[in-house]
Amino acid sequence: MMLKVAQLLTARQVVFEWNVVGHMNPQLKQLVESKENARYEDCHIQFLGYQRPEALLEILCSSTLYVHTAYIENSPNSICEAQCLGVPVVSTNVGGISSLVHDGQDGILVPANDPWQMADAIIQLASHPERMQSFSKNGCEVALSRHSDSQIKQQLLACYDAITK
Repeated sequence: MMLKVAQLLTARQVVFEWNVVGHMNPQLKQLVESKENARYEDCHIQFLGYQRPEALLEILCSSTLYVHTAYIENSPNSICEAQCLGVPVVSTNVGGISSLVHDGQDGILVPANDPWQMADAIIQLASHPERMQSFSKNGCEVALSRHSDSQIKQQLLACYDAITK
């Protein structure tokens, strides 16, 4: 879906750079490019490979948006990390992501496998800096609360308490 979204953004003459941290199997990359009749590099997608935590922090902090295009997901740490750093999130609404991102409050959720809605959400959010700032602030507040030591300890103790009764 990432390549399809990037193709749509490129066709609409959106100026962007999509940095992907991690590794993509070269055979899979070639297969996807062949199927989509497009190259990642020609659609402004750069694979940065694995990064040290410091470099990842720098990459996230310099990002305008965090885009998550998963078909299947549970509770991705990458979304939580982006939120904790105040990076607005646009994501597919799969698995447990809706428990992390509240559509219209601290991010945008789109249906899985819908590159057109994803591209539109990216364009709409990027063209409204005040909305991006609101999502950044709201997402950061919620994420920092959700991941605070005291909150985690309290939830864990509540679980143990419920089990032992």
